[in-house]
Amino acid sequence: MAVVTDFLLVGAMHVPSAAGRSQTPNHQESVEDLHKPRHGGYFGDADDLYHYEVLFNAKHQLVLYVNDDLNRPLDVRPLTGRWTLDPDDAAPTTGTFTSSPDGAYFLAALPPVTSDPVHVEVAVLKGKLWARMEFYILTHSGTSAPQPSG
Repeated sequence: MAVVTDFLLVGAMHVPSAAGRSQTPNHQESVEDLHKPRHGGYFGDADDLYHYEVLFNAKHQLVLYVNDDLNRPLDVRPLTGRWTLDPDDAAPTTGTFTSSPDGAYFLAALPPVTSDPVHVEVAVLKGKLWARMEFYILTHSGTSAPQPSG
């Protein structure tokens, strides 16, 4: 059994470009600033319901930060979150997130994976609607930059 030592998240992310930068008056955050990761992970906008940032911690646990539509951090303790490995598979593996003690993020220990890249969907319930976002995770080292999917 091989041990995965390096992760790179790919897909469903926003990669800002210098050409698209805009300045807003009164020192307000620009639209681009509202679509940036805050914790070194990869960012996704889940249908303007939530903004997600996904990364792996040192223990190879999936970490999910949930922000509001203006990319302000939310307390995840009152929220319900779930994850799905290989969501397009006939029998995907699913599980639920656990909130951190301070409510700053969700945490999940995924089962060992054998595919590369790993396809994972994260979702958080908002009202009666699941705000879903998919990410592709490369589990081998040597990839120099993330590439968007699709």
